Amino acid sequence: MIRYLNRCIIQCNHNNLRFFSSKQNDATLKSKSYLIPTLKINNSISFNDSMNQLIQKIELAPMFYKDAPIVVDVSDHTELDNFKFDELMNVCVGNGLVPIGVSCNNPSDRVQDILKRYRLPIMYGTNTRSSSKSSAASTTATTATTTTTATASTTTSSSTANNVSNYSSTAMNHQMPAASTASTTIKSKPAPLVISTSLRSGQQIYAENTDLIIMGNVHSGAEAVSDGNIFIFGTLKGRALAGLSGDKSAKIITNKFEAELVSIGPAYHACETLPRTVNPNIPTTVTLQDDKLLFTSIDPNNNK
Repeated sequence: MIRYLNRCIIQCNHNNLRFFSSKQNDATLKSKSYLIPTLKINNSISFNDSMNQLIQKIELAPMFYKDAPIVVDVSDHTELDNFKFDELMNVCVGNGLVPIGVSCNNPSDRVQDILKRYRLPIMYGTNTRSSSKSSAASTTATTATTTTTATASTTTSSSTANNVSNYSSTAMNHQMPAASTASTTIKSKPAPLVISTSLRSGQQIYAENTDLIIMGNVHSGAEAVSDGNIFIFGTLKGRALAGLSGDKSAKIITNKFEAELVSIGPAYHACETLPRTVNPNIPTTVTLQDDKLLFTSIDPNNNK
């Protein structure tokens, strides 16, 4: 009887192993990289001023920040227990942001309890402190900023499926040749961020304080974002947001126009149907005039 039971147990265990092994391809755990904006709250000014700056920044491009996942970085706050975390979450959620995690140093038991109440994980990383400093150095000394630089990998998983999602204007400028020194009296604009490939669905590129040039296509579900102009040599099928910092003179120029959404400064247009003035098969320019978007398609082969 004992031998029979042992055989049954072994056979059941064997069947269970075979059962799980047959399902291993149905659900897999993989490490992928995602470019997630980080909201860094510095401790140089008051909480109210920080929240006001955050709201003002969101108002510059509300569609860009709508339902945007973010990581909240409060690592500069050594006394996080006294930090108004509840108010911070209310401001984020009330303005369309979706916090998915918090980056902080040595969180106390009280802070961990607060995060559990919001069901927010703590984003740990060996390079969290150094990446925060490098990110702060590449931005202005404002209290509430969203950073989407190459150092954002500290809040994401370690591997990457495509290097495009790790590009940033800060990282690219280190690779660009030095500007001409012929005119040293005129302060030149930062070199544009050039992407030599296409943006696939789910990818986002942000050119900070400069123009964005994409040599390929922007596929549906992808997002091209720039503080300046956006030039797309292929087809725009996803979203393009120019003048993110409030530059109303920014332009969007694409070889073919089939966009899901375009935005310049505070104005945006969801392209459920193409504007009457747009021919999707020829180059199209989007500009902002009197706070309204103007679409112009010009056939380069038409000399009239």
